[in-house]
Amino acid sequence: MPLLVEQLIYTSFSKIGFKCLASDQVPLAIKRAFSEQIVNEHWDTYDPPGAGFRAAYLHQFSGNQTLFGWLYNDGSDDFGRSNIPYFICYYLGESLTPFQLEKILNCLETGPVERVDRRYPPSNLENVLIPDFCLYETPMRGVSIISEIRKQANTNLKEKKLINLFVVGETQTVIQDKQTTIKPQPTNHQLYSETKFPKISHTSSTKLSKFPVISSPTVLDLPSHPEPENSSYSLGSFSAEKLEKILQEFITKPIGIEGVVLISGEGHPIIPSMGLDDNSALIIAGTMIYLAKSTEEELNWQPIETVSLKSSQGHIILAACNSEIFLLVKAGKAVTGLLEAEIKRTIKKLNMAMEEQPKEVPLPENPLEASIQSLKPQPLPELTSPVESLSPQEIEDILEEFGSEEVSLELDTELDIRYRGRKTNQ
Repeated sequence: MPLLVEQLIYTSFSKIGFKCLASDQVPLAIKRAFSEQIVNEHWDTYDPPGAGFRAAYLHQFSGNQTLFGWLYNDGSDDFGRSNIPYFICYYLGESLTPFQLEKILNCLETGPVERVDRRYPPSNLENVLIPDFCLYETPMRGVSIISEIRKQANTNLKEKKLINLFVVGETQTVIQDKQTTIKPQPTNHQLYSETKFPKISHTSSTKLSKFPVISSPTVLDLPSHPEPENSSYSLGSFSAEKLEKILQEFITKPIGIEGVVLISGEGHPIIPSMGLDDNSALIIAGTMIYLAKSTEEELNWQPIETVSLKSSQGHIILAACNSEIFLLVKAGKAVTGLLEAEIKRTIKKLNMAMEEQPKEVPLPENPLEASIQSLKPQPLPELTSPVESLSPQEIEDILEEFGSEEVSLELDTELDIRYRGRKTNQ
């Protein structure tokens, strides 16, 4: 029979930015778990997977709470940001049966039942009906689930162990054929024990004759995404440590500042945010940058310096450091004038730090010759006061002070040399 599930989607929508949509029946705890343990776990904003990436996942939080779906790299959005994640998730809030598990695995392999257009976000999401035998035309490709994973999932279900798998599908970018495991997610339910599944990367040349051993996993290597070429900033041109130090000093000032983040005009974080959730900060900043740029274009204004939001809970301020870099500040209840003055002072410090050029160490004209010169022995320093010689009378006077007696030594040359010294017993 068809399987009725609730739906969650996380992506960047037109004129809105990043947002999580969910069906009305999805519990708040499931929404939070979806954001924290699936979106944040499988998508790295600072190092996203390459274009064409897609994967399937199945995650159980308890015996009657199952999330499954797909992750795609969906290109760019209308804010100019690239590598936009598109999470499609289905929620089943009942005990999982072997028949339902088989249908879920077939659904993951087929693909999502429908796709929400990011350009036209709906006001609410409807529930989804998965047909029998997954006989439907999918708008997006699924991910092949090999028989070994299916067998292991069924074994876990029989043994009342939580299922947690993440499978990477074919992409246009070559991904090394390695396997890894997903970190077990914490759960308060003690009726079931967790298990780990391998993260499999499928390519056309992948050999599936043997199932990889889970006891010694390795990390899946994904290609890092470079910054856009048209970006005018580069972390190599100034010290990120200096910027972090300036922001640390700014956030510790006793004026109610709760968090700050420095981002580019394309919405990419330049340094890690402080006191703010990365996803929330980027969503807010992207929306405010879009508002500023739209206002400039529609009203033919000069570049906007500040976008400010104020409520009874506090302030959100986006201030332009220059045409390409912005400072987002979240503050509680504070004196507006004092807060704005500190923001201007901090922006001035940031610009000075970014304008500083790294000091170059001058090299000698001939480094080899300089090295040889440094190895040559240096002459000993001359004594400033030469030792003066003593007269015979002065020597006798000194020896008499020690009460010495005359001692005679005879050498083979029959020279008789006499000098004063201490008498020794023979």
